[in-house]
Amino acid sequence: MAAKKKANVLDFAREYLRNNRTAPYAEVRDAAKKRKLTLYPISYGRAQALEGIVKVAKYGSKKKEAKRAGKAAAGATRGRGRPRGSKSKVSSGLESIDGLVQRIKNLQAERDDAVRLLDRIRALLDAR
Repeated sequence: MAAKKKANVLDFAREYLRNNRTAPYAEVRDAAKKRKLTLYPISYGRAQALEGIVKVAKYGSKKKEAKRAGKAAAGATRGRGRPRGSKSKVSSGLESIDGLVQRIKNLQAERDDAVRLLDRIRALLDAR
């Protein structure tokens, strides 16, 4: 007994696009629905690519292109074996000490605010 060939939605979409190259997705989807097929946007796009309606980049070409561009940009600015970010300005010891002192002052101010807040909470609780 011969098996009945199942309708393929991709074949249907390709055939529809051969007859009407400018057919929008909704039109092809509705025609497929009449034949009890479900057309997804990815299938529509693939059918367009197979029929030569849209250009398709080689698989992995964008990844390779990005890698080449990254190497070209990074290779010119960093030397061999230098870690990323080493192009940044090297801070002198004086700048780092000033930053440390400022950070300590900020932490002391935060601590003083927290102590004042705790004192107010204690006063409110004692007033009860």
